[in-house]
Order: sequence, then structure tokens, then C-alpha cells
Amino acid sequence: MKTLQSANSLLDPRSNTDYELSDVKPIYTAVFTFADKPGDIRLEISWHEVEDSPDSNRSELVELSRTWTRLDRSAEISSSLLDISMLNPSKSSAWKFDLSASQAIETSRLAPEFHNIANSVRPDAAIARAQRLDKKFVKWNPYAPVKSLQQRTSYLFALKNSNYTLELTRFQDRVFPDRPGGVEAEVYEPRWGIEVYHSVWDTLFARNEHLPIGESVDWDDGVKTWFPRDDLPRDDDMDDLGQVKGETGFGQLVEKLDEVQKLVLEQESETFGGMEVG
Repeated sequence: MKTLQSANSLLDPRSNTDYELSDVKPIYTAVFTFADKPGDIRLEISWHEVEDSPDSNRSELVELSRTWTRLDRSAEISSSLLDISMLNPSKSSAWKFDLSASQAIETSRLAPEFHNIANSVRPDAAIARAQRLDKKFVKWNPYAPVKSLQQRTSYLFALKNSNYTLELTRFQDRVFPDRPGGVEAEVYEPRWGIEVYHSVWDTLFARNEHLPIGESVDWDDGVKTWFPRDDLPRDDDMDDLGQVKGETGFGQLVEKLDEVQKLVLEQESETFGGMEVG
């Protein structure tokens, strides 16, 4: 985290309310998976910190978003539509481009127990901020059996001279037993990951959620739409010229990924909860 907070030449705060990289606040997310015969149901709830008052140093976690989706029958993860890796054998590193899909759910058709358990979910701010490995930062009433839970703590940054977001996430999985009365979960070690995505992608895909059968969306699926070219920097900001290398939007993205890789791999290693991230 400290590495990214010092990367002023590459990153900006993503929120307009943050002035410095060190001001970036985490977003906490809980991803629940429930077993269901037509396909597992997934609930994703996110919270962000909001100050109690302008004069207070205290903050509380307020729900930011809530999303329901359904996986394909017998699938454990979202269906993969695209999976491409750019490998660098000399550095033992890779960037993965993937596109996955799950079914949108009409929430009015969900069984009452799913609404009940979703409405009962409460975050524990103290545990979330402490990033405890042995405790969940969410609690809920067992109206429906939970198959698995993934907890995420994410920090969002903006890549300079672009509309790309860089997301640093710490995530930890818990898998619950399917036997009756089972309450002890199998807890996995936490991991860290970095993702880069464009702000327009969610907007375009949102048009697919309730698309009638036989109809197509009206957006262009060309490379220029998905990887738009960055604007050139102003004359008084020529130090950022390196951020817009490449003749195409995709080429510029690859250049940015290379800068991110250098930042992560060349900086002195940091320790996160017993794990090292370059």
C-alpha cells in the first residue's frame, strides 16, 4: 500500500474528495455464495467510510452497493468469455486479460430467505479496519445457508492521463461445510491482487443486464471502444508525456501496465499480514 501511496508520477486519487494518495480510503466488500439448483446465487455488498460529522474524526461504514447475480448451473465461478495472458518469462510475471459473465437476477423473484439474509448483513468496522485474519468483518442471521464468503478490502486509484482505475485488493476466502449444522469454515490465507479496468466498461455492460431475447446492444464492440486512446498532456505538463506512449489505446494501456509492473516489482518489498508484495 505504501508503494502505491508514493507513486505520484503514475497515480492520482480516484475520488474528487481526496487530495493526496494517502487520503484514499478502503472499500470493504463481502461476496456471499448460496447454493441453488438453477445455479448458485451470489450476493455482493460493499461499504465505504463516511465521517459522522465534518468536525468529527470518527467514521462509520455505509453501504455503497448491493448486487445479485446467478452462476451457471454446476459452476463455481463466473463463466469465462475471454482469457488472455501476457507473459514475461524473464521476470516471472504476467498480466491477465479476462472477461467473465454471470446472469442478472430480478430481485423481486428471489425467495424471501435471500432477502432476509441480505438485509441482516452488518459490517464490523473495527475488525474490517484491523484486517483480522481470524475473524469475519461481517455478521448475518442464518436465514439461508452460506456456501462461501469472500471478504475484500480495496483501494482505488486513477492512472494518470486516462480513465483507467487501478484497484489494489486484499481478499480472503471462507468455505462453509454443506453438512447440516456445520458452522466451522475452512479459512484460506489472504492474498493481494492488482486489477486495472476502464470506467466505461461497467457502463456498457450494464446495458446487457435486462436485454430482451433476440436483441443486441447499441454499443460498438471494436478495439477503439474498449481501449480508447488517452488525451495528450497539456504543454505545461510535459513530464507526463511517458504516460501516453503507444500509437493505439491498447498500446497505451500496455505501457501503463508496464509502469505498474515496474512500480510493484522494483520497489522494496512490503509485508501485508505475513505476506510480501513487491
